[in-house]
Amino acid sequence: MTKNNELGGEFESEITRHNDDQKESGQIIQAINNIYSICEKLADVKGRKLQNIKSVTEDRDPELINGLIKKLATG
Repeated sequence: MTKNNELGGEFESEITRHNDDQKESGQIIQAINNIYSICEKLADVKGRKLQNIKSVTEDRDPELINGLIKKLATG
């Protein structure tokens, strides 16, 4: 029974880690969208127009997220 408890604990840890990663990815995407929105408003105030860029949240591409994480890690 101890082996089952260990495996169950490892499984729960993995699920928790995955959920935390998903939550963090969502927070990063939301932060990027917030920054973009601020830039849009500032550009509008200055009478400029930003290029029509698709929202990051519409993509939800795992490779995009991994690329962003790598860029954040390397500075």
